[in-house]
Amino acid sequence: MPNLRLAALLTLVLTLTTSCLVAADPYVYSPTPCDGCWHGVWNGRDGWHRGAGRPWEREHHDGDHLGEGHRGQGPVHAGHFN
Repeated sequence: MPNLRLAALLTLVLTLTTSCLVAADPYVYSPTPCDGCWHGVWNGRDGWHRGAGRPWEREHHDGDHLGEGHRGQGPVHAGHFN
């Protein structure tokens, strides 16, 4: 029984720790202006974007703007900045 409790406690700690790391820079999409956002089409959404490692600031393919089913397609271009 103590091993089961320890396993449950470790699972809880790891889940909370991982969740905190992921939540540090969550992806945000907004149809209206937001603080620190970049405007344009990303992942098939036209609007304001920020967070999640800011993939649009790195070199990427034109298809990445369109989202699923188009990623990696088309010519590569430089990233976009605020």
